[in-house]
Amino acid sequence: MRQHERSPGCRRPRPRPDPRAHADGRELPGLVLDIDAALVTCRSDEEQAAPACKHGFGCHSLLCFPDNTGAALAALPSAGNAAADHITVLDAALVQVPYAHRHDVLIRADGAGDAKAS
Repeated sequence: MRQHERSPGCRRPRPRPDPRAHADGRELPGLVLDIDAALVTCRSDEEQAAPACKHGFGCHSLLCFPDNTGAALAALPSAGNAAADHITVLDAALVQVPYAHRHDVLIRADGAGDAKAS
């Protein structure tokens, strides 16, 4: 295919390899990681499935995503309502990040990230 025959989509600029996270209209320096949990619903008594909050039943996976790309860096499956280890999933996520970008890291979590293990 010749250059003049290519669709306009082929000439769009490529996104930056490390798009920056933003807050209040300002670019945040460094790396922003979000840690949150997701309930994977199971209909049977599978291994590690347990009753969860909100009357569900299943496996409770703790996930870590960079704010700017949407790619999952780490996941830690655990029983339904267990206090999962945020440090473990964070360590697994940081291993996926190139060493040059492992500075000025901001970690965000919901209220469960502040819960004490029982």
